[in-house]
Amino acid sequence: MVKKIIAISALLMVLFASSAKAEASLNTYLFYGEGCPHCAKERLFLFNVLKNEYPSLQIYEYEVYNNRSNSLLLQKVGRSLDADIGGVPFLVIGDKYFIGYADSITPSEIKNRVEECLNNSCPDTVANILGLNKEVKETP
Repeated sequence: MVKKIIAISALLMVLFASSAKAEASLNTYLFYGEGCPHCAKERLFLFNVLKNEYPSLQIYEYEVYNNRSNSLLLQKVGRSLDADIGGVPFLVIGDKYFIGYADSITPSEIKNRVEECLNNSCPDTVANILGLNKEVKETP
């Protein structure tokens, strides 16, 4: 009887832990330029691969070539992260950023960071800059 209770308790703890992980959400922020080929590849990866693997992932996009407000936001985010904004794509996950995109390296680095932030709470630097608490709205 005691073994049954222990087994059921262990099963419930595993189910609870996996459902908590599934419900955890994570905001990511992609600054990109319309017409940028590396940006297009990263967007495909984020929306066609990563979002399918992590449905609770929130991806906020900010086009910077044609939108001055988004460009200024990128500069502000860069200063906050002490990043040299030399180009796009510029992706922020928590308090870490990724500049550029290379098929052979970037996807695994991004996945590792997503896993890290889903398993351990990461600060949401961009939400703090935007002055938002839990809800983040995309810049028009």
